[in-house]
Order: sequence, then structure tokens, then C-alpha cells
Amino acid sequence: MSRFFAIYDGEDELRYQMTDLPLLIGTGKSCHIRLAEGHDIEARIDVQDGKYLYLKPTAADGTIFHNDQLITDSTWIKSGDQTRIGDWVLLYRISGDRVEIIKKRYTIPEPANDLPRQKQNTGIPEASSLPPIAAHPPAHGGRLKRNIFAGIFFILLLLAALFVLTAHTLDIQIQPQPDSLTIQGKLPLLHIGKRFLGAAGTYSLHAEKAAFEDLQTEVVISADTPSHYSFILKKLPGQLTVNSTPPGVEVVLDKKNIGKTPIRELQITGGTHTLTCRAERYSDFQKTIEIVSGTSQSVHCLMKSSLGRVFIVSDPAGAVVMRGDSSLGKTPLTLELAAGERTLTLQKKGFAPITLPLKVKAGETLTPPVVTLQHQALQLTIRSVPDGAVVTSEGKQLGTTPLTTAWQPGSSHKLNFSLRGYETVSKKITVKNRAGQEIKITMQPVLASVKIAVSPVSARLYIDGKKQKKNSGIFKLTTTSHRIEAKAPGYNTELQRVIPTSKRTKNIFFDLDKTTPKPGAATVAASVQPASSTPSFQKIETPSMVSLGPGVFTMGASRREPGRRANEGRHQVEITRPFLLCTHEVTNGEFHRFQPGHKAGNIGGQSLDTDNLPVVKVSWQDAARYCNWLSRQEGLAPFYREQGATLVPVKPATSGYRLPFEAEWEFAARKVARTRPGSYPWNGKFPPPAHHGNYADESARTLLPVVIRGYYDGFPVLAPVRNFPRNMAGLFDMGGNVSEWCHDFYSPVTAPMSGRAVDPAGPASGKYHVYRGSSWRDGAITELRISYRGYANTAKDSLGFRVARYK
Repeated sequence: MSRFFAIYDGEDELRYQMTDLPLLIGTGKSCHIRLAEGHDIEARIDVQDGKYLYLKPTAADGTIFHNDQLITDSTWIKSGDQTRIGDWVLLYRISGDRVEIIKKRYTIPEPANDLPRQKQNTGIPEASSLPPIAAHPPAHGGRLKRNIFAGIFFILLLLAALFVLTAHTLDIQIQPQPDSLTIQGKLPLLHIGKRFLGAAGTYSLHAEKAAFEDLQTEVVISADTPSHYSFILKKLPGQLTVNSTPPGVEVVLDKKNIGKTPIRELQITGGTHTLTCRAERYSDFQKTIEIVSGTSQSVHCLMKSSLGRVFIVSDPAGAVVMRGDSSLGKTPLTLELAAGERTLTLQKKGFAPITLPLKVKAGETLTPPVVTLQHQALQLTIRSVPDGAVVTSEGKQLGTTPLTTAWQPGSSHKLNFSLRGYETVSKKITVKNRAGQEIKITMQPVLASVKIAVSPVSARLYIDGKKQKKNSGIFKLTTTSHRIEAKAPGYNTELQRVIPTSKRTKNIFFDLDKTTPKPGAATVAASVQPASSTPSFQKIETPSMVSLGPGVFTMGASRREPGRRANEGRHQVEITRPFLLCTHEVTNGEFHRFQPGHKAGNIGGQSLDTDNLPVVKVSWQDAARYCNWLSRQEGLAPFYREQGATLVPVKPATSGYRLPFEAEWEFAARKVARTRPGSYPWNGKFPPPAHHGNYADESARTLLPVVIRGYYDGFPVLAPVRNFPRNMAGLFDMGGNVSEWCHDFYSPVTAPMSGRAVDPAGPASGKYHVYRGSSWRDGAITELRISYRGYANTAKDSLGFRVARYK
């Protein structure tokens, strides 16, 4: 609505538009309605929501009467209202979009008629001087008056009859019933009951009711049919003022933020509303309010603290109290924390961190028991010469050397070292209260005699790849497996493997056969192989594999499973094609045959490049290329082909080595040989049973932010493959040690739209590849579960792989 304002001041007329609002009233130069005396600004006239006109006093000590009522706050303006300020009166006339304001001097009303009045000289003689009135006026004068009155009455009766015969019906219904109703046109209307009679034409209707918006519209009386109109009056808004203790809190009305306290005279539609006051460190204040149209209402939000006090004491004192990554101070310490379940961590150098769970209640002080800190376990490095000795203590296997374990300072232990071919060594140690301790044991070999004879005498003898100074005689060898070769020019090389025993001398005889040329071959060996000849394969040890599938299983995790993530949708999968899966993760020793220069470095002084450790820091492409290389060594068709900077599967699929599909990996980890599916690589709940696998244990506490409290596996970083028990499918390290690359590209959604997935192989393309299984870095429930799905596109020090292929 766009309104036009006309202000009449004597003979002057001032005109304003909606853009000029508010209109100021007072003696100031900026006022639109100027008064001769009073304050610079006495009041202002403004519009609410573009259509509701109201008057608001602005002077604290001003005196303003509106419709003879003293006002101190905002009031609505309707047509016919008047406002008195000092000696001035403002009259309001509102018609449609036009608002007229007439400024007049206030005048004292005339006295009542019964008050004595002064005699005035009118120039008319007094009654006593008038001639006497005749007792009987002439008869013909009375008759004339009666005839005139009768004629006028007849004319009026004729006009009324004509009006009734030519008038048409207008039916007006307004809800709720207005206080006043005016209908104006060229001719007046006759109001009979709830209807009006009038001539056909257009009329202006104006209705008013307290606390409702004025109704101003046009109605048409039709000459053909009765005219019926129905209207509903709209409620005027109410005013709401909101204060709070303390001030400055956020105010939300019906889920909509309306500002911060104090909030003054906010215009709100009438009805029921929900008011909420919010502030940091305070509980929400909520109230249901009923706004009455055209009235003002106030609400005061008395905020109550949402914090509780916590007094923390530790033994010894001086422990740093942490909340996440933030330090809150040192013990003894008093804190204010938000109500609810909270978790703090106490840390002190030389002591193991302790997690302190709390239940804080608002307005209360919580004093938990004194937190007793335990001395932090110290890392102890255990080495042997040579490496690879199995170390046990108190009947528990700690691992193979070199290894790192963690023990409490001052504790005593008996270590037993055993290595095939070497004498068993026992040593008692006491852990000193200093870091960087190392125990080193030299193993004494158990030697046995091996008698070797070679023919021809010109042959050369190699033991474990090392050329011997003599080719015959008695040799002292350790009681382990040895590779013994005899070579001579013109003779076929002969290889024998032997495990000496101390109980008796082993006799070995080599009788080399002369080389026999192939039929049609040249007498002199060619120095260059023809380009078309078939390449020879390097003889390597075939990976140890287990046969799996076919089968049906449920992949993913239930929504109720602790630690579940959104990308682990639960669905059924069917494996129709049997496959082979390597029992262990590919080792450095195996990978170095393919890529001799590969280096993974070290972590915390622990080398990652030992031959019996799983290979890490290999990309998905490196792993796939290793699979192709291994296939060629065994004369199998490669599963992958190069395409740009990556590799893609050959179609149709071959039986060459490859990375396992994600579904195959989970089938092997979750379903195979189990009486019922499990959530973890072990049977039961978290945490894992003792010495189950290489997870983030206490020995890695100085390297990792999260470890499994109270769990020891003896390996702070990587562990040799096959060091921990197999799972029920015959597979090593399906949980812990390293996570493993899978063939599939990563997608957050794995479940099909309907039914079960059959032999799923993942998306055709993507930015990341999936990896499965936990690693030595993982100590939380989420990552330790079988259904955990990771993804990456770069190499990591906790990420390796194992090979698979179709049968």
C-alpha cells in the first residue's frame, strides 16, 4: 500500500509520501508538523507493515491527549481521531490511500444553553413594546398552512414509493461485527435489518473495529440481481518487548531469530507464539506467549547457568588437564564445564596419560576421586645377532628381533631367545628409569658337520650363494636349511638343499652331467638371443594361497554397530567364482625381486625395509604392476594392462595375479570358516584378545595419538608377516600390521538398488582406490572393525597389499 499525506495548517497545505515517514511533530526545524511551543519533537506518525498508521510520543515529559485520553505509548490512528498537544489539535481524515491531517488551535467549548447570558443590543424592540397579538388569527391563514404540509407529505410519500419500486438489494456480511460501517455513493442507501436498499451503482464502503485493520473498499449494487458481499476483518498486530538478565541474549520467536535483548516494541501478529532466549553458558529460556492484537506485552528472560564446576586433584600434582587438543591448566584445578557427559585427559611427563570421564550437572560442583598417575612404560629395544630370534618372557611371545617392547621402570623380566640353528639364550633384565634402553644378545650357532664331494674336481662349490675356497671336504654348518650348488663349465648345475643335524655327519655327493646340445643347435653358443625367442622366466617361490568361494554373505555393518560409518551400507553379496588369496601380505623381500630399489625408510628408529616385514609405501599402481610381474614369472597371462599412467583389467578377465576385489576381501575376513559372522577380526567384542595382531598397542604410545589401553603386541611399528595366529580361513594379518589395497575404485555407496550384488568389482573409474583392514596405526573401534572402508590415491607407511587370482 502507498499512501499520500496532506497536512493543512491554516491556508497552507503540505504534501508527503510514504518515503518521508516518520512525520515528526514539534517545534524543531526538522519537524513536518510545526508547533509554536513545546519540545523539539513531541511525537511522530509512522506506518507499521506499510499500512497500519500509528502515533508514538517521543518526549519523556510531554502531555499528549488522543481522543481525550492521555497517552504515553504508541496508539493506532483511525479516521475521525483527534490529537491534542498543548494549544494545538490535529484532526485525521483517512479515505482510501489519502490521509489528511488538519492542524487547528484548541478552543474552549461553548457554555451550556442554561447558563445566564448577557443581554445584547440587537436593535429589536423588547416584547413589551410589541403590539398585542390577536386572540383569534384569521381562519384562512391556518388552512393554507395545512395544505402546504399535506402537499409536502404527499410528495415525500410519492418519492418514497418511487424509491422502493426502483431500489435494489445490497447484502453486506462482515466478520467480526464492525464497530462502525459507512457506505457512501451518489444517492443514500436505506438500511433495513441486515440489508441495504439503493439505486444501482458503485458505492464506497468503510468499516472500523478496535484491534482490527480498517476495511476500505468499493461495492456495486447490480440492477439485475441482488448484490452480496462478505468480508473478514484483519487483526492489527500487537507489540512485544523482550528484556533479559543478563542482557544481550539471542531471541528466537517461532524458530526465527529476531535479534538480541533488549528488543523494544516489536510488531507481531496476534495469536500463540513460542519465545526462546539463548546464550552461551546458559540454559535455554522458553515461554509460550499469547499476543493480543493492538496491545503491548513484555517478557523478561531470566537466564540460568548451564555450567557445572569440577575440582580435579591428581597424585602426583602438576598433571596437565586436556580437553581434546586444548590445555585447561594443571592439577589441582577447578573448571567450569557445560552440563552433560565430558571426557578429560590428564598428562604428566614420565607418566601414562589417564582418561577421566565426567557427568557434569548445571549449577553443581563435582569432585571426582584423586586421579593416581602410573609411571609411563619405557620402550626397550631388543636385538640379536643374527636377527630373527623369537623372544619370549614369562611364557608370552614378544616377537622376533629386532623388536621394541614397553615395560614399567623397575620391573624385572626373564628373556628367552630362540633361533633355529642357534643355542637358546636366557637373560634376566631390570628396566631402568631412562629412555633409549637396548638389550643385545649374540646367538651362538649350533654347528654340524656336512661332508661334501664334487665331480669333476674343477667344479666350484657354493653354500647359500657364497663361493667356497674348496669344493670337497667337511664343512661346519648351522643346523638350519642351506642351499648348496655345484657348477662347472660344460656341465649342468646341480642344486641340493640340506638341513644338518648335530647327531651325525651328513654326506653329500655331486656328480655333474655334461651339457647336451639340443638337436640342430650350433656348436658354439650364440651370444645374442633372437628377438623372436620366448623370454625365460626367473624361477621364484610360488606364493602360498588358500582357495575360497563360492558363497553368499552379508557385507557392511548394521546401523546399530558401534563405530559404523555412512559408507558401510549393509547388503547381501554372492561370490560365484572360486578364487585364491595369498595367506600373507607381500613382504619387502618378495617386492624387492620386482623393484630392488624400493625404500620405505624408518619410523621412530624402526626400519621398515627388513625382508620379513610387509612392504609399505607402495601405490596402487605399484601393487598392480607387481601382480603383472608375478604373473609373468609363473607364465600366467597378466590381469592388468597399462592405460596411460594407470592400469586397467584385461577383458575378459585372466587367471593372472591381481589385487583382491573388496567383496572377496571382506568374504575372507568375515565369513569363511566362521560359525557366524563377526564384527572384528577376532571372536568377541572390543578390545582384541592378547597377542592377536599388530595394532596400536602400549609400545607405540610415544608414536601414536591413540592406542589400545592395556594391550601389548610387542611391535610399535611393523611386525614380520606370519608372526601372529592365522584366522579361521588360514590367513595371516587380516586385522592389524598393514591395511591392504583392493582392486576396486572407491564409492561411498556399495549396495545395489535392489536384490543382492553378484561378484561386485566396484565402479569402472574413480579418483581413489579402496583399502581394507586395520594397521599398526589403528587403535579405535571404527578402524578395527572388519567393515571399515578406507580409500586413498597415494602410498602410506601403514598400507601394503596381498595378491589374489582366479582358480
